[in-house]
Amino acid sequence: MARSTSSRTAVSKRTKVSATATPKARPAKRPLSARPAAARRVESGSGIRNYKSALAFLDTVPNHERLLRPIYNESKFSLARMQKLLALVDNPHKQLKALHVAGTKGKGSTCHMLASMLQQTGKKIGLYTSPHFVDLRERISLNGDLISEAAFGRIMDRLAAAGAKLGPDTPTFFEYVTAAAFVHYADQK
Repeated sequence: MARSTSSRTAVSKRTKVSATATPKARPAKRPLSARPAAARRVESGSGIRNYKSALAFLDTVPNHERLLRPIYNESKFSLARMQKLLALVDNPHKQLKALHVAGTKGKGSTCHMLASMLQQTGKKIGLYTSPHFVDLRERISLNGDLISEAAFGRIMDRLAAAGAKLGPDTPTFFEYVTAAAFVHYADQK
């Protein structure tokens, strides 16, 4: 399954299965207490030191983007968890002026055009898009430049520590990455 734009091509990580082959079952995640100490440290927010460990941490949290058909309910899809996470990092979203583009088609193109037009006015413009094609950092850019690996690692360390304070109500992959964008844009003013 390929997905492409005019300048990039990404291939899904799903493997093609022939009619005679049987897909391999994914092993279930072990409970936190059964995982190695290094993994527990990363999940608690104290072990993120760089981009690679930030990605490793994000692989341990719920990721509804990977589900073919997520089940929508208020416990999974509620703003309450995100509001709690952002409050623990001083509500960076409240320091920003934002445009939120929603709909079914053309959001990416619209956002990129708006960002380009606004940059021409001399303002600092952050662009957050989802999904990414190749590199997770594509989701968070400032005046066309992707967030640096070092900045992403530092921000995710801070967010992981905040998320650990929420107990069993773990923020999702999307919530962590969205919060990282807010923190980055607030830090960059």
